[in-house]
Amino acid sequence: MEEGYLIGVDGGGTKTKAVAARTDGTVLATAVGGGLNAGQIGAGRAKENLLGVLKRLTRALDGQAARVVVGDPSLDGPAPPSAARAFARGWIEPERLTLTSDVHLALFAFSQGAPAAMAVCGTGSMIVMTDEDGETRTAGGWGHVLGDPGSGYALALDGLRAAIDCWEGVSDARALAGRAQAFFALREPRALIDIVYRPGTRPSDLAAFGSEVLALAKAGDEPALAILRGQMTRLARGAAALIRPCPAVRRVGLYGGVFEHSEAARETFARALREVCPDAETARPALPPEIGGVMLAMRESGCLTEDAVKRLKETSEKE
Repeated sequence: MEEGYLIGVDGGGTKTKAVAARTDGTVLATAVGGGLNAGQIGAGRAKENLLGVLKRLTRALDGQAARVVVGDPSLDGPAPPSAARAFARGWIEPERLTLTSDVHLALFAFSQGAPAAMAVCGTGSMIVMTDEDGETRTAGGWGHVLGDPGSGYALALDGLRAAIDCWEGVSDARALAGRAQAFFALREPRALIDIVYRPGTRPSDLAAFGSEVLALAKAGDEPALAILRGQMTRLARGAAALIRPCPAVRRVGLYGGVFEHSEAARETFARALREVCPDAETARPALPPEIGGVMLAMRESGCLTEDAVKRLKETSEKE
């Protein structure tokens, strides 16, 4: 194989996916490794995990990567040059590394550089947009303490609050109360306090209960539906505020675990967005973020073409 392959890395909070491809778009290898969220595990551990997944990715490949694009979940946008240089030290020349937000990789996989926005809902949430001038803007992403509307954490927290209200006789959210007691294996309701506040409980541990809220909403439980409507309306208003000043941006991608696993979440968000931005369209990305990373590397290398994108899609589906 000729030298100069390209690598895209989607660094998640707990899992990282990487792909290597030729400059013509032919996918050569894929690999999976540990999380890259430096804000949670530290820059040293994140770099160690990245090098581990890159080693597995490239062990059967000849030559070296011409460019590596890494999506870091702890970033809102491109890393400052000093941070990128520090991250590159010891394994790659800084000029061959692009370190940016993982959300930007997802957006580029969706838009291929055209004006578009992406609403991301996983454990947290964020909205990112590229306008007609190629400028990238973000909204949300404040974290679980300050608020990530529509996220698994926000859904879970609202669900637990509704369960507490039921336990205390304030509401009739019996289904949510029952799911909370079973999900957290509570001996009695107030045992939830120890689980939520004990050292070591991570936001993702609580956010997992969001799937129970979504399941009840799908089954038609009104308290769960009310939570879903409230959270998706807040997220949709944030998306509308971001895209409304940019008439060229009307396509909004839906990405992340909440949107991936819940049709109700996708439909509720789309409906709420159209109420305030009637000409907006929503869709799920056809390509994953790590492929978006390869596409960014192609653009930076001057070899991003329609044929290359088509080949990326075709050969990535075979991996």
